[in-house]
Amino acid sequence: MAEIGRKVLLIDGDLRRPRLNKLFGMANSWGLSDVLWADTRLETVPLSHLVHDTEVCGLSLLPGAVAVETLRISFILPDV
Repeated sequence: MAEIGRKVLLIDGDLRRPRLNKLFGMANSWGLSDVLWADTRLETVPLSHLVHDTEVCGLSLLPGAVAVETLRISFILPDV
């Protein structure tokens, strides 16, 4: 769809092993897991931290970010 001029947002929904960021050569520090489990209001996070333009015109990527196993541990451990 991006090739015919439409804007496309590709979302890396593999929360166990997010890897689309590697395919596009991008960082994986912010992404879908932050949207789903954010401690802060999503409106306060700049969109540029979450969605990244790719080399393909019209195609943007929302990486998966932190793997779910890592997130699960943070919910189990008490705050120190």
